[in-house]
Amino acid sequence: MDARRLRYFAAVVDQGGFAQAAAALHVTQPAISMAVRRLEEELGHVLLERNVKPMTLTGFGRAVHQSWQVHASEHQRLVRELRGMADLNAGQVSLVIGATFPLRPVVSALEALRRNFPGFRLSITMGTYTGNLQMVIDGTADLILSQLPARGPDPRFNHEPLIFDCFHAVCRHSHPLASQAEVSWEDLLRYPWSAGGPFDAFLAGWSDAFAAHGVTAPVPVLHTTSTVATMAALVEHDYLAMLPIGCIAKELASGFIKVLPVSGLKWPQEKGASWLATRALSPAAMAYMKELRLQLEQMPGGDASA
Repeated sequence: MDARRLRYFAAVVDQGGFAQAAAALHVTQPAISMAVRRLEEELGHVLLERNVKPMTLTGFGRAVHQSWQVHASEHQRLVRELRGMADLNAGQVSLVIGATFPLRPVVSALEALRRNFPGFRLSITMGTYTGNLQMVIDGTADLILSQLPARGPDPRFNHEPLIFDCFHAVCRHSHPLASQAEVSWEDLLRYPWSAGGPFDAFLAGWSDAFAAHGVTAPVPVLHTTSTVATMAALVEHDYLAMLPIGCIAKELASGFIKVLPVSGLKWPQEKGASWLATRALSPAAMAYMKELRLQLEQMPGGDASA
């Protein structure tokens, strides 16, 4: 199959028409039309419904376009990998990072690499393990840094544990509960909560733990997957939150955020790196992972026994 014809066809779809594709590729419109027609003849199927406005893809056209997108993404990944093999100054790594993965060591690892390879680049997308697997499959991301879902890792992916963290109930240092030597489970119901969704979805047995202490589990009034938004609620208001202490190690060390002394209220969490099992990590990704491991080893807290 002629890659040029596929590229011209994809341009027609992406640009919204033959004339627009011709302008984008700096070729004549008849050349675009001929390439797409020859592609249809080669495949034996009509790819574009030309008699409707706007022009639409047929079912065969959608399949071909999706296949081209995967091919183009793999080509871009290969180019990045080859450049990285030649010189890490041209290295580039794309990460998907879960909301509870510590960000400071992620950036520190980049800066450590840039001391020797100032051209090294890092791209970060905030997301989730289950929600962004396709980015790694498509080649638009190299790694996912996150906790695993409760049902375990996807069998198509490798997973390397990197840090054992622990969720604790936290508040700001000036919160009314922060000065108490012991906080009861009933005390936790007196203040608003922030969470990245229903607690039971990411803290297994949350409701049952409260029920065992004779109280109804609190329902968060602020739902956000943004650690920044959660910190704003904690710092400026009397919110409570369940956060992994590895994410807020600096704030805990300074005393700005306090862990509430509630007996039995903690959830261990394993976090790590995941990548497609059928694709070896690029030299740039391997170099970045090596530095990230070093940074995580130096991070205070982040232990499930904390």
